Amino acid sequence: MNYSTHEKQQCIEPKYEKLTIEKQCELVGISRSGYYYKPQTLNQETLSLINIVDKTYTEYPFFGTRKMASYLAKDGYEIGRKRIRKIYELLGLEAVYPKPKMSKKNKEHIIYPYLLRDVEIVRCNQVWSTDLTYIKLNGGFIYLNPILNFLAE
Repeated sequence: MNYSTHEKQQCIEPKYEKLTIEKQCELVGISRSGYYYKPQTLNQETLSLINIVDKTYTEYPFFGTRKMASYLAKDGYEIGRKRIRKIYELLGLEAVYPKPKMSKKNKEHIIYPYLLRDVEIVRCNQVWSTDLTYIKLNGGFIYLNPILNFLAE
């Protein structure tokens, strides 16, 4: 079972006489600096910047940190690339672009034939299809999974 650093910190008793804090940290699996670390809270300015970057990224998911910095500078936000990179990391964002060797085939991947190529659709419920779409909402996100039924003409 994986415990968070906070849960591990709670296991350490600073006034325990038989084991030092250093030894207790070693036993629970965190560094001594990890025991003393208190996470910083985000101030209101950073939270508003995170919201602005998130909204802009939703519109333009291909913006990297350079493009995002120049785009926000036009709107009057002087924010550097390093800060944008940190916000991207906090939000788990990454610019959408073709990665190196993205189109290389995996030799172990099975390529299935397209079975509907020569099929003439002549009746209801003969062909079905599905798709999965991510939709961002104010409070989070949802997945839309439509099921399509192709009808004959």
